[in-house]
Amino acid sequence: MRLIPRSLATRLFLILLFGLLLAQMIAGYMIYKDRGEAMRTSREDSLSQRIVMTVKTFDAVSASEYQALLETFNQPGFTLSLSEQPLYKQQQKDNFFLHHIRRVLTRHLGKERPLHLSPPFDWHEHHQNSEHSFRRFNMPLMLSTTLKDDRWININTTLNHRESWGSNLFASILLVMATIALLAFIAVRGVIRPLTTLANAAEKFGHNRELKPLPEKGPKEVVESVRAFNRMQQQISSHLKEREEMLAAVSHDLRTPLTRMKLRLEMQDDQKLLQSMNADIDEMETMISSTLDYMRGIANDESVVEVSMDQLLQEVRDNFQLKGGRVSLHPVTPVRIAARPVALKRCISNIVDNGLKYGSRVDIDLKDEREKVMIHICDQGPGIPEEQLETVFSPFTRVDKSRNRSTGGAGLGLGIARAIARNNGGDITISNRSEGGLEVIIVLSKSSD
Repeated sequence: MRLIPRSLATRLFLILLFGLLLAQMIAGYMIYKDRGEAMRTSREDSLSQRIVMTVKTFDAVSASEYQALLETFNQPGFTLSLSEQPLYKQQQKDNFFLHHIRRVLTRHLGKERPLHLSPPFDWHEHHQNSEHSFRRFNMPLMLSTTLKDDRWININTTLNHRESWGSNLFASILLVMATIALLAFIAVRGVIRPLTTLANAAEKFGHNRELKPLPEKGPKEVVESVRAFNRMQQQISSHLKEREEMLAAVSHDLRTPLTRMKLRLEMQDDQKLLQSMNADIDEMETMISSTLDYMRGIANDESVVEVSMDQLLQEVRDNFQLKGGRVSLHPVTPVRIAARPVALKRCISNIVDNGLKYGSRVDIDLKDEREKVMIHICDQGPGIPEEQLETVFSPFTRVDKSRNRSTGGAGLGLGIARAIARNNGGDITISNRSEGGLEVIIVLSKSSD
């Protein structure tokens, strides 16, 4: 199981998403804490103001009205009583809730007024044993302070504490996270797209050296990479073209001295020498012709057009049958691809011709895949040693070690066929059949891209 994705786009997306989500979670936690603190302070201020209003109300009336006020202010959750001594004693140290309430009460009631604040039990122990969470609980609060006539007013109330994310806050965080993920995805796609285009162009360049230069646009680094690729493509194309033209010119110019040699040999009386020299000259001419065919095969002078593969294979079969070759074509359905028809016909003909030279029969079958076609060409020859299956595509390579040209050409047939297939966006593979002979598979793309 691979935990780290292979795709650069996926890696960048996950890195950006993780970083942004982590930042959002930290920001959300800080908002949650600030919001909780503000809500807690608001509740404590509200309770403190209620206590201050109650004490000041009792201070503003005479002692004869205390009983009426007690009946008025006493409510569930907020009860009052009067006494000569404080009912609630001050605990040694305020907890962090009582500290804020004491500060508000002292500010409004004055520092000189005694103020006893205390829960009726060990609040920390109560909280730890409580079924309520720390974010949601009710804390009983006992308070005793003096009135203007030195009586003590005792207040028994409850501090309601609620800390929650809230549906709106939670929804907003989810919305921001979704937005961040979408923006990260769009940003990564925008960065990776030029690299993908560059990689596709490099892949196509292996099959078609006449590609148009890529547009130089995008970020500075991408523009520099595209510019370097365009320059490399132009230099390679120029170099290969010069090499092809040079080899073609040399091969063509060699025909002239060979022709003169033939004419001079005709003047010789030694027939044995004449036959030997003519055989050598014929072999050299065969090599030259094969070289010219090879150069034509790797060139891209022919235009790409729509080709009917079923008709093209029928023409190849008919041409060999007219020459006496035993070539069969399995029934095929019409298939059309974008290719160079003359070069492709030469490619298939070279393979069929090679099969007929070493075997008695060749069978052709066409298979239509979704985005490509596969041509299977099988012969009944002796096959090829496994270690030489790939080397037979190299120029001037022949399996026949006797170097007898009567059984073959210059060793360029399969090389020409593979060059043509690759120029048409495909390739050729070769393997030995279990029942004997070779199977050559030509894979061609249906589109010219």
